[in-house]
Amino acid sequence: MVWESSSQTAPYSQLRTQSLVSIHEVDGMGVTWSPTEDPVSRDERRAALSWLLQSPDAEVRNVLGILAERKSWLLMQALDDVKKAGASPRPHAPREPTPRTHQYSNRSLLVAPSTSIRRTVLDPTGGSMSDQVSHKRSEPSWENCTVQFSSPVYLVGEESEEVVLDVIRVGPTNRKCEVEVHTASGSAKEGEEFRAEHLTLSFEPDEVLKSVHVELFDNTRWDTHMEFSAKLMNPLGAVLGEYLSETHVRIIDDDWFPSNRFKEEIENNDFEHVREKLLTDYIYRNLSDPLIRIGTIKMILVGAFDSFFMMSKLLVHLYILQFVVRVDFPETELLLVQDRLGSLYLAMAFLLSLFGVQHWFHYITPTWRVAGLCRRVLQHGVLSAFLVYNEESRNHVDNGQIVMAMVYDVPNLVTNGYMHLVNLMNSAGKLLIILAFQIFVPPLMGKRPTLLGLGPALLIPGITYIFLTFRAQSQTKNLREAENKESELISHVTETVRTFRLISDFGKSSSVLEKFLEKIGAYNATILASLQLGGNNAKFVEWLTMLSISLYTIWGGVEVINGELELALYVTNIGVFNAAGAAATDLCHVLLEMQKVTPSLERLVRYINMPTDLPKRMDLERHRRVATSRLAAETRDDMGPGFVLERLPIIISELEFAYPGKLPRSFGGRMEMPQGQVLAVAGKCGQGKSTLIRMLAGRNLPKLCSEDSLFFIPSHIKVLYVPHTPLFIHGTLYENLIYGVSGKKGRDDNMDRVLNICERLMLPPVVLNEIMKHEVIEHDWSSKLSSTQCQALLLARAFIANPELMCLEKPTEQFPKDQAENICALLKEHVQGRGLEVEDEKMALRRPRTCIFSTIRLKCIHTADTAYIVNRDVGIRIMPGKDVTESHLAFRE
Repeated sequence: MVWESSSQTAPYSQLRTQSLVSIHEVDGMGVTWSPTEDPVSRDERRAALSWLLQSPDAEVRNVLGILAERKSWLLMQALDDVKKAGASPRPHAPREPTPRTHQYSNRSLLVAPSTSIRRTVLDPTGGSMSDQVSHKRSEPSWENCTVQFSSPVYLVGEESEEVVLDVIRVGPTNRKCEVEVHTASGSAKEGEEFRAEHLTLSFEPDEVLKSVHVELFDNTRWDTHMEFSAKLMNPLGAVLGEYLSETHVRIIDDDWFPSNRFKEEIENNDFEHVREKLLTDYIYRNLSDPLIRIGTIKMILVGAFDSFFMMSKLLVHLYILQFVVRVDFPETELLLVQDRLGSLYLAMAFLLSLFGVQHWFHYITPTWRVAGLCRRVLQHGVLSAFLVYNEESRNHVDNGQIVMAMVYDVPNLVTNGYMHLVNLMNSAGKLLIILAFQIFVPPLMGKRPTLLGLGPALLIPGITYIFLTFRAQSQTKNLREAENKESELISHVTETVRTFRLISDFGKSSSVLEKFLEKIGAYNATILASLQLGGNNAKFVEWLTMLSISLYTIWGGVEVINGELELALYVTNIGVFNAAGAAATDLCHVLLEMQKVTPSLERLVRYINMPTDLPKRMDLERHRRVATSRLAAETRDDMGPGFVLERLPIIISELEFAYPGKLPRSFGGRMEMPQGQVLAVAGKCGQGKSTLIRMLAGRNLPKLCSEDSLFFIPSHIKVLYVPHTPLFIHGTLYENLIYGVSGKKGRDDNMDRVLNICERLMLPPVVLNEIMKHEVIEHDWSSKLSSTQCQALLLARAFIANPELMCLEKPTEQFPKDQAENICALLKEHVQGRGLEVEDEKMALRRPRTCIFSTIRLKCIHTADTAYIVNRDVGIRIMPGKDVTESHLAFRE
């Protein structure tokens, strides 16, 4: 046999890196492994082959046994090649019990310390090896019982007065044990959403369950769904479970955004008469948050200081013009300093000091994080709602709309909706200061206030408000059209990016670009109309200001000429008119910008309040916990009550499920699935195999049809759904593989364990090398790797996560025969060892593993302990996996 590639070089080839390894004899028997920088040369390959051909059979068997443990599939291929070539393998000599001197710790690719020894029996005739792999696994060794929570996540409604956390004991219960329970804040804060608990639980002999009652605090303010955690610590006479020593409590908020006042209108998507009121409720909601409220008050005080600074400038300038620079005014009557030059210095020093204080206030304003807190609440609300949408809601909202809501609607509502409220109050404050100046200053100078002098503070803002009220409807309509066109444009771009390969394959680039130009043209047209309308509205205030200044300039000038008005007051009043015009322009700008938030507010209200699946999940989770307690009480175990949970089966009875817009599919009768087995779901196409897998995994939520309905998966079991379509996050390949790891770091996400699992899934050296590169971040790994490699990585991620119940949808369909059989063998080992590449001595700390997978491959079904044949007409038939025949898998005609 000729070795044609580096991956098939010597039986000792190392897959940790792309470079292979050199082989050296040790005492004429064993081998050691040392990494080399360059690929193995042709001479080295010949030397390795020569060693295999000339060495004693005992040594060769020793080396082949090591290879069979790591890459049995490679030996299968070699035997098949020998058989096809018509050659006969070397005759077997009686095998001598030779001690194995090779140590895993001498390899650069380390086996996880817990990995058990696997021996593979080779069929010299080239037969299948799938049924010839045996695993030596130790049974759980119980020294102490295990204490853990009964569920990884507890769902509870905000209206509930408390949440009950169950702590269970697994294993021997003949002795007393203790454990501490401590709650910790997450997005839900101690003292605000729940009362902290720090207590010690004592289990008496044969007692297997203790409950912790955590008090919850309800409020009528909308908040995002919040979480806090609870941890078990400092066990006495027990050990903590590996995965459930910590649990999370999710509080489901039942209030509507922005308030419950318009719940019916929001449900009916009717915003016609409540737009302004929704904005008002949103402002009140923000002010109910202590941090936002305090920051807002500080910003209003800063605005008040700005108004004070403006008044100070007007008074100082008037004082200088009227008294300081008038040579006929005696110096002895000047305030504070009886010297003209000194008075000028003092006045400017006063204004400069006020300006410095104003600058410092504006510098520290961003540190109060008012805008950031408002954005965080909304963006967290949109994303948290999207993640728990039910299927119907998800079908009505696409990814482009959510992205637009996050990056445009939220900043628009916060900046132009809430933050402009502060600007509105500041502008109104400046107008009030100007009004006070025109009322109180003239009498101090022996003049009476005039109606024209009061005009800037009264007429300009009043006329502006009336004008904008009449223009509000056309402004809102124009903005809604512009934003709808923008949303259509974003959706088109998002769809183009998502389906670019399909577009390229069918040569549709031209038509896609034409449609894009059409949409961007429509969007630009609405933007042009919006800019023209907004520009005209803004110029209206400037016209009012110019007309007011022109009228006062003529009228006041005549008053000065006739000696009826002081020149200083005349000049100051022109400055007052300019300041009033600027404040009115700011006021108009703020009002115009606040009108722009209406479409954004409507979209956010709709996205945040769309139906989610959390209430249904909460009901099913409570159903599971109640059923777990009831069935555990009804079940007996010879080893004691602490072993009952591991004997409870998975049960479904009298359920139905309906995809959106389709008729419901019923699952009648009662079906029990034991824990600790490999279970295959098979049958003809279109009979509901995938639906059953998704229901068991919690991907599709079933409906309980009657009082006898039961959807029971023991509540302490961590369930993982493994789809047949690979998905990758933006990150390194290693980050993708450990994405589902929970619990203590450095255990399940250990690099050696990750690489061992990937190697056993027959991933090539180039992929293993990519896993070890921590700096390589790909946005789309699926475009860099082959489809089978992506599918293998998907399975590797599931094995690494190490769930108690793994529900796999068509895990072997995409692989060739040898890899498919290898995957089935790994599923079997995962179940038998309560994890893959894990420590045998800690087996008692882990709960039984169960694998349920759908397939139409007969040999894969034969590896299962039990097969469930799904048929829409006759129901689900249960039989041993080895008894399934081709007739059960015939495709529907």
